[in-house]
Amino acid sequence: MQVIYLKSFTRTFDSLTYQEQLKTTDTIEELLNALGRKIQPTRGLGIKKIGKNLWEARADIRIRILFTVLHDTISFVFAGSHDEIRRYLKI
Repeated sequence: MQVIYLKSFTRTFDSLTYQEQLKTTDTIEELLNALGRKIQPTRGLGIKKIGKNLWEARADIRIRILFTVLHDTISFVFAGSHDEIRRYLKI
């Protein structure tokens, strides 16, 4: 599986605290492992579909990760709070 980190993701990831970055990285790793093995990820990730090819995963109670999956490519789009994601999606 090919993994792409968009500039919007990198920018928002860099603005997170160190602890939030660790949680986000752990969540991405778990997500990639589940998708690579084609197994069901744990419920703790809270994965839900936001749009046609847009998904959201929960890194912790405050941090969400937006990503897309197309064929065998996963692109990480944004990382931030629920409100920041809502603002991002309105753009």
